[in-house]
Amino acid sequence: MKTSSFVVRESPIPAKDGVPLKLLWSRGTVQARPLPPACHTDLELQFVRRGRGSYSIAGRLAPFEPNTLLVIRPDEPHYYVFDEPVYREKCLLMINPRWAGYRGKAFRNWPNRLAVGEREMTVFVFFLFRIEDELRFKPPLWLDSVQAYVRHLLLLIERLSQAAPPPQKESPIIRELHQWLDAHCREPVAVPALARRFGFSTDYLTRIFKRGTGMGLKHYVLWRRIVEAQHQLEAAPALKVQAVSESVGFESVTLFNRAFKLFVGTTPSLYRVLLESRRPPVTGRISENA
Repeated sequence: MKTSSFVVRESPIPAKDGVPLKLLWSRGTVQARPLPPACHTDLELQFVRRGRGSYSIAGRLAPFEPNTLLVIRPDEPHYYVFDEPVYREKCLLMINPRWAGYRGKAFRNWPNRLAVGEREMTVFVFFLFRIEDELRFKPPLWLDSVQAYVRHLLLLIERLSQAAPPPQKESPIIRELHQWLDAHCREPVAVPALARRFGFSTDYLTRIFKRGTGMGLKHYVLWRRIVEAQHQLEAAPALKVQAVSESVGFESVTLFNRAFKLFVGTTPSLYRVLLESRRPPVTGRISENA
């Protein structure tokens, strides 16, 4: 799936006390906090203990559930796909693997999503707590200790990724739904009619789609419309916002603006302004990279 070119490139983690590491625990109900896709040069690990939902990572949906490890590799555009308020417990760890003495490049081949057993997640949480304690209290040799804990954590994830079974193929039903919705997302989509088309009850179709993608059917349609709208805004700067709204299936510009801000974090008009500020100036010469 094509990804938007409007991605916020975040700066590397600032080193605090000589440690280029960010560790953040979060617990509570996630509300709509729209942010544009971001990427960075660090390795980002999200240890999800409770909650369900989905991230978009490099243009692919990565649904998560309790005891899931999300791996966001360096330079991968990503953002949280908001569906509905949900209670979530997780720990975010951002690191530079080389700083920790992890010399392997295997993390670049780790899957974006790893299902973790309760026992493995408990071990991960233990190491995260130890890292946090070392950073907070700074006992003797604390810096060496943090590096050792991080290195051990990465080795455990490497072992888990090697032992993990091949990723399951997408369910044929989900694949057919994706193909149909991608082709018809600009049209009005009624879930009962869609269920009849595929020969399932509305409840069953809604349930299996949410389980397979981490998003509701209606929310997925909105997301695909907004992705298409982003592409149009980027490719055709002269196209009016109302024309973009109509072409991707919205009945009113008001609804379009609301949905666009939910997913992208800004209005279509401001999004276009931000795009223009990032376009290279026209010099009359063709770049070698063009």
